[in-house]
Order: sequence, then structure tokens, then C-alpha cells
Amino acid sequence: MIDRQEMLLIQLMEEAGEVVQAASKVLRFGPTHTWPNHEGAASQRLENEIIDLMALVSMLQDEGILAQWTCSVWGADMWERIQVKERKVNLYMETSKELGRVQRWDRDQ
Repeated sequence: MIDRQEMLLIQLMEEAGEVVQAASKVLRFGPTHTWPNHEGAASQRLENEIIDLMALVSMLQDEGILAQWTCSVWGADMWERIQVKERKVNLYMETSKELGRVQRWDRDQ
């Protein structure tokens, strides 16, 4: 079984892979390319993946795995999108807990 911090690190790896994939598509198809049945251009999809990655960075900072730092360039919309992703990750972790895959859950343990 894995604990909460390990689960966050696994999710970070997955998000990093999605950033790589989105960046590759911007290079291969151009930043304005769109796909049928997908929202947004390639550059927008890359931005979304970076925001998801930053949400995991924020969560790892909260866990004490990474040092706290801030970026004054980001606006309120960016932080709101990060918080949406954090809630989604917590929901997935709750599912893993219910399935018996997460050993320790609370930060205090």
C-alpha cells in the first residue's frame, strides 16, 4: 500500500508526462492546431496541463515535500484553476483509500 505523499508523487509524475505530451503536440502541430472533439488549441491544452502540474506542486508544498514559493505573475484565475485540480486529486485519492490502496491518509500520521 502507498501513503498520501507517495500518491501525490505518483500523480505528479503522471501530470509531468501529460505536460511533455502536450508540449510535443505544440511542436508537431503548432500552437493554434485544434482536434475534433477536443476543446481548445494545442497551446491552451499545454497551459491546462501546466496548471494541473502546478496544482500537484502546491499540494506537495502543503505536505512539506517541496519548499513553499510563490509566483506573483499568476492571477486569481490561475489559483482558482489550481484549486479545482487539487479538489479533483483529493477525490481520486479518496477513491484509492476506499479501494484499500492508500495506507496512510491524514497528513498528521
